Amino acid sequence: HTHTHTMSGGEDMTLTAEQKQQVMQLAVMQATANIRRAHDTTVAQLCFSKCVQSPSSSGLSRSDKECLGKCADRFNDAMTVVRGALQESSRDFRAQHPELR
Repeated sequence: HTHTHTMSGGEDMTLTAEQKQQVMQLAVMQATANIRRAHDTTVAQLCFSKCVQSPSSSGLSRSDKECLGKCADRFNDAMTVVRGALQESSRDFRAQHPELR
């Protein structure tokens, strides 16, 4: 089963089920990459502001490093939960739209 979409130039573009699946996979990969980048930036910013009270030219103290490690671990655990929820949502979506398989 194919769907026809009109592009802005006026030409028709018909996507096969395989092409739709490829588009969906690309969108998921791009979203995942964006989430990872945002996650990394957020972890760095939040953990640094939470853990490093007085940065010095001599580097981070031992307690700063320990705090940063624990903070990053907590965020990574949360990311694992989010990733699992996204995968489950993706499975549900594919189950509801078998034509995309």
